[in-house]
Amino acid sequence: MGVGLGTKAWYTAFAGAIALARRRIGPRLLAAIDIGAGAGILGFGATLVSAPPKARELGRVLSQRQREGDVRDDGGDSDQRVA
Repeated sequence: MGVGLGTKAWYTAFAGAIALARRRIGPRLLAAIDIGAGAGILGFGATLVSAPPKARELGRVLSQRQREGDVRDDGGDSDQRVA
């Protein structure tokens, strides 16, 4: 319960600070901030889109090693080499 109340207090204070800052910031600066935030989101999205081929390659290599008996799948997140 304490974590929930602390989180609510933090978000309330943060939202209040943003509302006050927004009144003091002009529309041009606010538009520039929005453009910068949008560019950051697009850049992060582009990074995520480019990552799956590498992950698929890693999955292919691990599957091949499992078929060859070089890696044991223990059902967890980590694969261990068989000695």
